[in-house]
Amino acid sequence: HAAGVLVERDTDALGLCQELASSTRTETRLAAARALEHARPSRSVVISDTLSRLASDDHTDVARAALRALAKHPSSPAIAVALQSLHRRDLRGAAVRALADMGVIAGSRIATELKSNQDEAYLAAALTWILGRIASRNGIEALVDALSARHVETRLAAAVALTSLHRRFPGEALPHSRITERHLAEIEFYRTMRRASSAKLTRSPASILLRQALKQRSKASLECLFRLLALQYPEDAIQGAFSGIASTDSRQRQIALELLHTLIDPGIGAALAAAVAPPRHSAPDRHETKRLLPAIAQDKDRFVGGLARAVLVELRLAPTKALGDAMTQSLVNQVLELQALTLFSQSSAEDLAELASLVRAQTYPKNTVLYRQGDTPDACYLVRSGAVAISLDDADIDRLGPGDACGIIAILDQLPREATATTASECSMFVIRAEDLLQLVADRPLLMHTIFRALTYAIREQTARVALEKRK
Repeated sequence: HAAGVLVERDTDALGLCQELASSTRTETRLAAARALEHARPSRSVVISDTLSRLASDDHTDVARAALRALAKHPSSPAIAVALQSLHRRDLRGAAVRALADMGVIAGSRIATELKSNQDEAYLAAALTWILGRIASRNGIEALVDALSARHVETRLAAAVALTSLHRRFPGEALPHSRITERHLAEIEFYRTMRRASSAKLTRSPASILLRQALKQRSKASLECLFRLLALQYPEDAIQGAFSGIASTDSRQRQIALELLHTLIDPGIGAALAAAVAPPRHSAPDRHETKRLLPAIAQDKDRFVGGLARAVLVELRLAPTKALGDAMTQSLVNQVLELQALTLFSQSSAEDLAELASLVRAQTYPKNTVLYRQGDTPDACYLVRSGAVAISLDDADIDRLGPGDACGIIAILDQLPREATATTASECSMFVIRAEDLLQLVADRPLLMHTIFRALTYAIREQTARVALEKRK
């Protein structure tokens, strides 16, 4: 603590911080990392070297503090350490924020890393997000390369990043010929996922989850395609067409296709029209299912591949030994239960499989105080059964039930609890630590997007309910 105070005012204290950074005590190394965050940039090289060593510390808190400080003292070694930290799950969120805060100085190195890891879904998603955030022109080529990645989440993240760059630098020339090459491939992927999601499967949890995962991938693929189209054609018109195509109203889809016919290349338009058209048969027959599922089971997308293998065994289209690393039944059930919660209703099954590994089931008796107004947020509570009373200044203001989440807002904005939560009956809950949730959403930007969408919807519902009560 003393070093932290000194280093802000006295550059001579930097030597003390360097010495403390080599301490065998975790608390001392952590204090040194925090102190160096406030050091003057006049000696950034020395500071960066010390922080780079601390960022490789085995203790997570020390490494995270060092990464946070490195963002203020960028250097070639600092960028290298932050990129390496992306491979550690417990540091990925801190590394993403550090690289994003370093800005365009890290752009070229991030782009190189993306080219080498575009088929590592989680890592590629983080790298594409950073490139979009820092708006580095050096990242355009790598992002266009990522449009050919095996995982649709990576392709969509790259398309989102390119959209961000295009909006910030509208005059920047994009390699439109290479982007156009991806249109037909994305349409074919969308068509395959859409067709496979309507296959006649069993009613088992694995089949339900596989169908949901395939539908989610088809939606992600369609969004990716339309984002690419918006890079070349009027964005407002393309967004309107996307809303129409995604609609369940056949008339809306037809209007959207007619609009696209006047805007985009006729060949692309015809292929898209065929892909979104109602199938001739209500669902693939057994022969087509037998052709579609094995291809998906062999795909490098491990999540969907594992589900497909489990379903193939259930349908007796593959021997039990073909299961390989198929998802366990308990994990499938837990993902389905998480998906039934309002907060995660729009999240992908793959994101929820990762979340399932972090939550713990807990039962609380009636009148248990989960947290109090003013507390530092340390966990989020997902209600499975029972009721939770939310109170402000000892007055009840809301009541939550099965499917609701409490404590999420304070975790996301990292501010003290604004209310008190008390169980109004015996409650069964899923509990996730604040640290784990923040790390997960840092790893998976699309999960954060779906959480914010669910929260926005909840706020709108609450506003409408309050307005209705006032009218009464």
